Amino acid sequence: MVQAIQAINTQRHADFTNVQLGYGRKLVMSMLTHRSLMTWRAAIRIPSRCRSRHAFSSAQSAAEMVELYWQAFAGDVPFAQWDTSSIVQSAASELSGHARYQGPRDGSGLVTTANIFRGNAAGCLVGPYLS
Repeated sequence: MVQAIQAINTQRHADFTNVQLGYGRKLVMSMLTHRSLMTWRAAIRIPSRCRSRHAFSSAQSAAEMVELYWQAFAGDVPFAQWDTSSIVQSAASELSGHARYQGPRDGSGLVTTANIFRGNAAGCLVGPYLS
């Protein structure tokens, strides 16, 4: 967490590449995310250094963040390889363990490579995944 705060404060690429997510994983596409956030803040006129930093307020918020990090981590896996990808399989397994995860699950209550990163609206599970 200290590495992430330092990277946000310094806004240096080298600091972002040192952020560890755990299990030996590093932050993926860190500067793209940072630049997108900075552009978004500028567009709606929020200061780049907001003073209030709050902790997750719910297990559902934490599960959503886990999903977003896995989605970024799986970004280089071709959709046609999702069924056999250890990255996507690991993501599905971890998300299955989050009771408050709101994404779709199969009949057994599991997140699978067929329903991961999909929405809950009608038709979201029909056909192949599209980004």
